[in-house]
Parts: sequence; C-alpha cells; structure tokens
Amino acid sequence: MSDTLFVHMRAIRAQTITERDRMKRSIIDHMHIIEAIENRNTELAERLVYEHCFGLAEHIDNYADYLE
Repeated sequence: MSDTLFVHMRAIRAQTITERDRMKRSIIDHMHIIEAIENRNTELAERLVYEHCFGLAEHIDNYADYLE
C-alpha cells in the first residue's frame, strides 16, 4: 500500500517542484530542517517538517487543479 502511495507522491512532487518557485523554497525549508536536527532542536525540526509537508498540500490545493 505504501509503495502505491509513494508512486503518487513522487509524481506530484515532480510536477509541483517546478511551479511558483517551489524548488528554491523547498531547498531553504530542507536546510532549516537540517540545521534544527544538527542543533538537536527536535521541536523546531518537527514543526519545520510539518510546515513543509502541509505547505506542499496547500500548494496542491491552491494551484494543482490539473490533478482533479
């Protein structure tokens, strides 16, 4: 079941990463997540991962009408 989910997730990521400067923002998000992990700030890392994931979900809701 998770394999099927990841196939869809990868396809959505591949499409959305080129939209509305998401690649640049995604790299910045990941760098902040890595910094929080390196600093052993688990609360911050958790919040940043959450915000990053739901930021993609929000982007899909707002701009990915081609998925409907």
